[in-house]
Amino acid sequence: MAKGYMAVNPIVEHEVMGRRGDVMKVPAARAKDVRSSNVKWLAPRAYRLWRDVGLRGYTADGRRDPSWLGRNDDRNAAYSDLLFSSGMRRSEGGSLLTIEVPVLEESVKRYLDGRLARATTKSRRERTSYVAVECLRAIDAYVRTTRRAVVAGPRPRGATRRWTAYGWWRNVPAGARSALTQRTSSPLIMHTEYPRAVKM
Repeated sequence: MAKGYMAVNPIVEHEVMGRRGDVMKVPAARAKDVRSSNVKWLAPRAYRLWRDVGLRGYTADGRRDPSWLGRNDDRNAAYSDLLFSSGMRRSEGGSLLTIEVPVLEESVKRYLDGRLARATTKSRRERTSYVAVECLRAIDAYVRTTRRAVVAGPRPRGATRRWTAYGWWRNVPAGARSALTQRTSSPLIMHTEYPRAVKM
């Protein structure tokens, strides 16, 4: 036996099924007073300060930080606002297509609802999400400006760009028969890949 190691694990364990179908060992005993989570809540004002300093390149007093080297400020802030506003997980917000974002419309409502596909949720059940109208305005501004420029604009020399068109199908009644239709869309959050040697 190697020095410093015990011959037998003193902690009694049992096997459980992991989220991805893999088998893992966990302790069989558990303290009764243990907390399952230690959530720190962030007030809206504190969140906006964190977002502006960390994602948008501002100082704590609201001025533009001259040393800021970040990119895609509007995209990152809109994505963060989406998660904060709706309570979505990162995987849920990152999987949204443009056609799945609630449509920004003239309304007195402060929140609009949208559906999350069951394949993207932790519970594997389709559910409704509610997004603040001001968050949808930020997403709409990103889609109409920065995102559009990335999709349609010229590429730097030697750069490559990859994205995939997504499609979904549904049966549409057409008399006694059903017709198959296709609609394509693309991810809401665009990931553009450039070689490291190319400076943006």
